[in-house]
Amino acid sequence: MYNPREVAESKGLVVREASLSLSYGYLKKEERLIVVDKNLPENKKQEVIAHELKHYDYPYANKTTFHCYRDVVFYNAHEKFIDRRAAEDLIPLGDLKDFLKENPEAEIWDIADFFGITERYVHIRFESLKNKGVM
Repeated sequence: MYNPREVAESKGLVVREASLSLSYGYLKKEERLIVVDKNLPENKKQEVIAHELKHYDYPYANKTTFHCYRDVVFYNAHEKFIDRRAAEDLIPLGDLKDFLKENPEAEIWDIADFFGITERYVHIRFESLKNKGVM
């Protein structure tokens, strides 16, 4: 199963937790640092770290103005792209197919629980798969 903290470490990035009031997390690329709000539940931390890793992997997508104020997210095209890429890592297609084959009656929250993420990222992944004609 994909572990964003391990991936960050393998890329030489440090993940630190801190109390954040204006966002869930951020990347300081020059310092090779991802900061995530320590008050988030673990499943949300996984998403934030995966999201910031994608900003690291796709530097052109860092042209983002302030985009999140706690529960209000202001999306732009770059952030949507980053979320889709993070959702692909967090929910690999093969693993999703295997899970659904074994759990054909699974609900969105069952999938989120299995992958250790929130329902929001499951919706992002399904929308991406739908747009690609996979679902």
